[in-house]
Amino acid sequence: MLNQENQIPEINTQISLRAIGLLAHYHAAGAYVPTAVVAKSFAEGRDAIRKALGELVDHGYVNVERYRVGSQWSTKYSLAVSTSDPPVGLSGPLIAI
Repeated sequence: MLNQENQIPEINTQISLRAIGLLAHYHAAGAYVPTAVVAKSFAEGRDAIRKALGELVDHGYVNVERYRVGSQWSTKYSLAVSTSDPPVGLSGPLIAI
C-alpha cells in the first residue's frame, strides 16, 4: 500500500492486523457494522470480531455509548473518525497497486 508520495504509510502497530481489517470494513461500509453481521460475512467468528472491536475501542477508533432503556442496558458503537479520514490507522490514503 502506497500513499500519494508513493511511500509506504506508517501503520499503527499497537493494534492487530485483524482490528485494522475490521476498521477498514467499517470505513468501507461508512459506519459501525454489528458483530453478528460481520461474522456472517467473513470467516472470523464472533469472539475474534469482538476482540478486534475491543482493540479499536481501546485505541480510540470506535466510540462506545452505554445507555439504559427501561430496565435493559444497550450499547451503541460509532466510528470515532469520519470516513473521509485516512482509514485503518494509516498516515495516508490507501491506493491499490
